[in-house]
Amino acid sequence: MTLLLKSLGELKHNQKVCEIVADAPEDTHFCQIVDYNETIILLRKILPDNGDFDGYSIIFTGNVRTISWEGELLQQLEILLEDK
Repeated sequence: MTLLLKSLGELKHNQKVCEIVADAPEDTHFCQIVDYNETIILLRKILPDNGDFDGYSIIFTGNVRTISWEGELLQQLEILLEDK
């Protein structure tokens, strides 16, 4: 199991809000992991300005460049989601 898959598993299990950057910087997703495998990741997208649900997206696992799950914005989004 790769570090990426292990991290995705922990994020899915804990329902943590994360930021995923794919191939290009404009492919940034604020989201929660719904499901994943070695090929694709199903994301529950979250609007960064108010924490509202923004639909689902599927991205290829191999296109993921970075995943962040800590930071002030991500903590604020988690608080917004808890209040809903």
